[in-house]
Amino acid sequence: LIIFTCTYGEGEAPSSARRFEKQFTKHPQKQSISFSVLGFGSRHYPDYCAFAYHTYELLSEQSWLQPTTAVHTVNKRSASEFAAWAGVWSQASGIKLESNPEHYKFRKK
Repeated sequence: LIIFTCTYGEGEAPSSARRFEKQFTKHPQKQSISFSVLGFGSRHYPDYCAFAYHTYELLSEQSWLQPTTAVHTVNKRSASEFAAWAGVWSQASGIKLESNPEHYKFRKK
């Protein structure tokens, strides 16, 4: 399970994820599942990626979930920070993801 998050306002979840915690805890699974949380945001805000850290804690409290990686964050679309997560996740999961930052550079259309 890979969860990409972003944080709005003063550490809140985006509107599309406000019910995530309630819905998630209502549906525990019988099998063991590995997870990774990746937060996107800007370090200009005091609650940088707060929802990612909250989500990681929530998932870590579930007996049926085990973290594949520590929570990772990406500041302002940083290709190198995303690629760093991809490399760590690939090594931990055994599933190859591209780890070259050039592959993830944001391109305006």
